[in-house]
Amino acid sequence: MIYHRMGQGDIRVSRIGLGTAQFGMDYGYHKALVQSEVDAVLEGCLRHGINFIDTAREYGNAEERIGAFLRENPQNDFVIATKISRILPTVADQKQRLKDWIKKSVDTSLQALSVDHIAVLQLHQCDEYVLNKQYFWESIEELKDQGLIAHFGVSIYEIAEAKRLIENYRQGLDMIQIPYNIFDQRFDAFLPQIAASGVEVMSRSVFLKGVIPVGNEKIPEEIKRIIPSKSKLNELAKKASMSSEEYALLFSVLNRWICSTVIGICSVPELELNMKVFEYLRKGTQWEADMRTLAVEDEFLIDPRRWASI
Repeated sequence: MIYHRMGQGDIRVSRIGLGTAQFGMDYGYHKALVQSEVDAVLEGCLRHGINFIDTAREYGNAEERIGAFLRENPQNDFVIATKISRILPTVADQKQRLKDWIKKSVDTSLQALSVDHIAVLQLHQCDEYVLNKQYFWESIEELKDQGLIAHFGVSIYEIAEAKRLIENYRQGLDMIQIPYNIFDQRFDAFLPQIAASGVEVMSRSVFLKGVIPVGNEKIPEEIKRIIPSKSKLNELAKKASMSSEEYALLFSVLNRWICSTVIGICSVPELELNMKVFEYLRKGTQWEADMRTLAVEDEFLIDPRRWASI
């Protein structure tokens, strides 16, 4: 496994991280995992050196599932990232109510996860009505001072959000989580600027909510326009002697500006297949030029938030 040191501290995260929406809810083409399946995936991650786990209060009972495993397996080096429960404008508008909300969310996560601190606490969306409150940042600093969190980040969807965060909130920001995959290459031009600011980048949506590996017959009508891109991906992957899934994952892992690429894993066989990416990684960057030709410009096709059927 390849590891990346976050900031100036001693936290090292694996180049591939584990996304856990599927631990607590139906997600994409997959039903929520049961505890035994969660345990098997987490055991596999330990075996392969995947130490970075990204979860959220909003992922059903994913935190509780992870916590159940951690209680039974206390000897681990997992680096846990989670997210604050969604903050409503009526909460953000009152200083004490917002501080209480954040503290309660963190305390609930700590208890559910069975840990004494959170490596990366994140805001689930780039909500300006939260970020523009000075007392929000005061709350984050208090949590850091208390040793309850080590880093703070924001999960975003648009380049404009990244620019706004870097320009206006850099002082309190340690990490940005972005959507990024072989079809969605929108952030490429801005990633060096984020890195220059000292903010770490984590990526998600490697398989575009399952659309990349799934058969064309399962693609809903509203996004069937993506099938030609999937066909081209399959051709290039075959040319490189890879599956389309391996080819897509390699694209994200090759990006040197990203500290960890978070992927959802539903089974041990799936984990084993994904780990093959490091065999290709050792062979260099010979595929990058072809990979760049797969960028999709139609933002509806690369933004799962807009889809009604998956």
